[in-house]
Amino acid sequence: MSGSGDGYPRSRREFAAARNLIPGGVTAARRPTSFSDVADWPIYTERVDGCFVWDVDGNRYIDYLCAFGPIVLGYRNRRVNEAAIREIRRGFIANLSFTIQNRLAERLIELLPSAERVLFTKTGSDACTLAVRLARGYTGRDRVVRWGYHGWHDWCLGRKGAGEVLGQRKGPYLDTAGVPDQVAELTDTFVYGDLASLEQTLERHRGEVACIILQPFEFELPPEGFLQGVRALADRHGAVLVFDEIRTWPRVHLGGAQQYLGVTPDLTAISKALANGYPISALVGKAEVMEADVFYSSTYLVSTFEMAAALETLRQLQAGALERIWELGRRFSDGLAQLVAGSGVEASVLGIAPQPFLLFDSGDPERDLERKRVFYRRALDHGVFLHPNTHWFISSAHSPYLVDQTLAALGRSLHAVQALD
Repeated sequence: MSGSGDGYPRSRREFAAARNLIPGGVTAARRPTSFSDVADWPIYTERVDGCFVWDVDGNRYIDYLCAFGPIVLGYRNRRVNEAAIREIRRGFIANLSFTIQNRLAERLIELLPSAERVLFTKTGSDACTLAVRLARGYTGRDRVVRWGYHGWHDWCLGRKGAGEVLGQRKGPYLDTAGVPDQVAELTDTFVYGDLASLEQTLERHRGEVACIILQPFEFELPPEGFLQGVRALADRHGAVLVFDEIRTWPRVHLGGAQQYLGVTPDLTAISKALANGYPISALVGKAEVMEADVFYSSTYLVSTFEMAAALETLRQLQAGALERIWELGRRFSDGLAQLVAGSGVEASVLGIAPQPFLLFDSGDPERDLERKRVFYRRALDHGVFLHPNTHWFISSAHSPYLVDQTLAALGRSLHAVQALD
């Protein structure tokens, strides 16, 4: 397979037409600028199956982006689709709720340590925003302290403290166009892994902070004692502690990163792999916080086909799929680490086994950027789809054979990087 020779002509033609139809041509993270560190890149998908993606120019890839995380059992999982189709055939939306909502809530309460009550939403952004609203309603406070990516809503695009944390790099801390200053000013951030940084922020706004919301970790596990310290600071300052487990649950553990790392938040936002790609998210948490009197509503909250898909996804994960993902992830990460060590390329394999990543870290940004361009371009040419700027995902639809095939391709990609020196 090779897409670089022809520049993905059909993708480029479709994209040129789309720019007159859709702002930016395609939606948000799927825009070519998301992969801007790597020059030429496919833009449109033709079809998907298992752990494979075909682009509109006929190129097939072993996929390690998994639709940015939701595909945990592989594309077009038969039993998940059948569960959803059964609900569609019997009617999946009506005036009143369906009892399947109770069944899914019961399962989540059984699995997640923080879950005493459950509210369903549609996206990760929705779940995180609902968490903030509940925290504000429960505490009577307005200020939010956050770390990590929590979606696109106004509250989480705050910029206070971002210069200290990120310098002037663009990102969800700094991109506040369209957000009123009065809203952005109510959100602060801190340095992940640095309890003193968080404590300074809380002291600066003593008695004003409704919640601390953070991803338990991004690429690497937190420093020892860090999340425990965050829990203690939240308690000391009377702030609701929210874990954004949109990415980490359930790949880290069916009890989430909170069970894996032994720290229980007050609220937890989950989504992505909850239903193997069907649009559903949830907020779970302590009853007293979850039952705060705040407004939230949507016509589609009672839709059932996503709930059926979620129940079937959880069944398969508990029946061995999650264990398989960890085994495959360890095979992938250990194999990639060996390849890197043997290549002499200055790079580090990061992340937990189900969510690995490769960081080029020679200390020379321009040199690392060029190495990254070559590595990811060659990976595409060899039929492996990886994201250059965010961690990758292993699904249960991958196999030992395909992981080994991937590693062989990445070995050739590293060889091309090595040839730059």
